[in-house]
Amino acid sequence: MLAILSIIEEGGLFDQAAERLRKFMVMSCELVIPEMPPVARMAFNVAKKYWDGKGSARELLEAKVKCHQYLDERRTGPSADDMQSRATRAVLCLLDSDWASDGGIDDVDWLVGRICRIGPHEPQLELLLKSLFPEHVVMS
Repeated sequence: MLAILSIIEEGGLFDQAAERLRKFMVMSCELVIPEMPPVARMAFNVAKKYWDGKGSARELLEAKVKCHQYLDERRTGPSADDMQSRATRAVLCLLDSDWASDGGIDDVDWLVGRICRIGPHEPQLELLLKSLFPEHVVMS
């Protein structure tokens, strides 16, 4: 799966691929909706609205603050790294209005790691990448 991300990064193709990578990030988070606490679901919906051109950067920032507050409240004890906290951290990847210039491919890679820590989602993530980047699929 990460081979496609490596091809994009090593080939200097990030700028061309940014919109499809953002779609990949949204679709990846959809895999973990059942694990999202209400604050993360709200933030996810805000992010989708924003990335569809129907939301504001202010709404995105407010959702980001609420997710951070949620995680701060759970910073200690067994809930610090439970499925809900992991799902919230995954959603945080979508809440940066300038994600492409701030973290880029590293943010995508980090999101993949969060999603995979929630459950065995590697096959679905690989299919998503292949569907969004068919030109980079290597036939074996």
